[in-house]
Amino acid sequence: MPTKLKALLVLLAVSILMNVATGLSGSLSGWLGALINVILFLGVVRGKEGARNLLMMLAGIGLMFSIFAVLVGILALASAPNPLGGIVVLFAAAFALGQNGFCLWCLRQPDVQHWMYQKSLGAMAG
Repeated sequence: MPTKLKALLVLLAVSILMNVATGLSGSLSGWLGALINVILFLGVVRGKEGARNLLMMLAGIGLMFSIFAVLVGILALASAPNPLGGIVVLFAAAFALGQNGFCLWCLRQPDVQHWMYQKSLGAMAG
């Protein structure tokens, strides 16, 4: 498994933990997000092309929303009398921007695609 794919799986695991924490606070969307991320995590580990495509699509959507959130954070930082809220939004959006960008970059790399293809062929043969 390529190292960059291992790093992506760590980011997915962090996302799962954050969704579980949200779910424990009483949010149904947290549990739903955790379930979706677990399915995607297992799909990537098994080398499923469908999981890779779905993850890339969701990362692309997340990238667009995180760019918007960075702009909102900058506006909140510039216009609020107490800049703490804008700083929090800006850091959260920057983390999402980095995570989604890394996900798209990682899953488009030839060595990751090759590994996932070989993994799926091995699963079909074995």
